Amino acid sequence: MGLFKPAWKSNNMGKARKVLKNETNQSTIAEIANTAPSHDLRIAAVKKLTDQGALKNVATTNKYLDVRMVAAEKLNDKIIAQMVFAYIAEKSKDIELRIMAERNLTDQEILKSIAKNPDKDRLFRLSAAAKLTDKTLYNELLLNDIKNTSIDKHKRNWLIDSMTDQEMLKEIADSNDSSLYRFTCVGEAWDNSDRVDDSRNLPLPLVTYTLDLRDTARQRLALLKFWAK
Repeated sequence: MGLFKPAWKSNNMGKARKVLKNETNQSTIAEIANTAPSHDLRIAAVKKLTDQGALKNVATTNKYLDVRMVAAEKLNDKIIAQMVFAYIAEKSKDIELRIMAERNLTDQEILKSIAKNPDKDRLFRLSAAAKLTDKTLYNELLLNDIKNTSIDKHKRNWLIDSMTDQEMLKEIADSNDSSLYRFTCVGEAWDNSDRVDDSRNLPLPLVTYTLDLRDTARQRLALLKFWAK
């Protein structure tokens, strides 16, 4: 082991950045991107990388997923880039990074593979299916979620407004299974006109109401037919 470490490994970020700024050797820049102790310096190094082989290595092996993202965005090999985006979208715990990765996903075969895989996260599958040109799989996943009683009834109701398949909507609308689609709910009244003194911030009165997902499906069907005219 050498007695002296490279200047870019310095704890002095100003010094490390200056060294990187003046560095022109792509191999050294790639080494900085993969091994620099500073996370920010790694990203800065990737931005200076032009060697496609080095970028591919960073995009597929770097310990930091956001560093991989920056490298993948610079790849000429769009298949590898799409695979990296898919990996980040599934594995990252950073919600903003996941959203960025999902936005970058465009390959229809990769999106279809994610959407069809029952071992993937449910919302990740749904997000992938939503980007498919053929909306059949997206609507199938929506229908499965709408029928899933472990999902909150209000979320299931909201999902109906995302459906575009009229046959699937008709299946819901014509169902006789009230236990699956009809609910008695309790919530705050929206109309607070009878409240005399709003300054007291009193809670709104609770009311009982019926939520029937079949009604939502009928309304969605009518809207789609109107748009189709």
